[in-house]
Amino acid sequence: RKVALFSTNFLAATQTFIYNEIRSLKTTEIHVFSKKRMNEERFPFDKVFALRPTKNLKKFIESIIYEYFCYSKQFINIFKENKYDLVHAQFGPAGIYAMFYSKRFNLPLMVTFCGYDVGLLQTMRGFLPQFLRYRLLSKILTRRCTLVLAVSQELANRLIQVGVPAD
Repeated sequence: RKVALFSTNFLAATQTFIYNEIRSLKTTEIHVFSKKRMNEERFPFDKVFALRPTKNLKKFIESIIYEYFCYSKQFINIFKENKYDLVHAQFGPAGIYAMFYSKRFNLPLMVTFCGYDVGLLQTMRGFLPQFLRYRLLSKILTRRCTLVLAVSQELANRLIQVGVPAD
C-alpha cells in the first residue's frame, strides 16, 4: 500500500509521535507532502516533498500558490507518477490541502485530529487569518472524509459537537 500523508509543516519538534508512527508502518509506503520541511536532521525521512525552504524563486512562488490555493504542480506530478491508495492528513488544517488531492485523484481521505485543530473549530481563534480558510472549509472537509480519527474520546465528542458525523 502507498499513502500520501499531508502535514502543513514536517515536522515540528513536538511532533515526534507522527515521525514514530510513519516509521513503524513497515508494509505501507509513506510519501509526505508539506508546505515546509523542518528539523530534517532530527526527523530524517526519504520521501518528503516540501516546497520550503528553497532558494529557487519559482519554487517559492509555487509555495505561496500552494498555501493559498492548495495547488502545486510539483505535487500534482508526483501524484500522477504514483498510485496512492489513501490520502491522509495529520491535523485538520492539513486536511484542507489533502482534500484537494483526494478529490482530484478520486482517493479516499482520512484526517487525524489531534487537539488544537478541534479547538480552532470551537473558538474565535479559528477566525484568525492563518486559520480562517480551515474554519470556513471544515464542514466540506469533514463531509469529504472517508474516515475521521480523533486521538481521544474527548476530541471525538467535540468533533461531533461541531457537526462531524459520529459514524
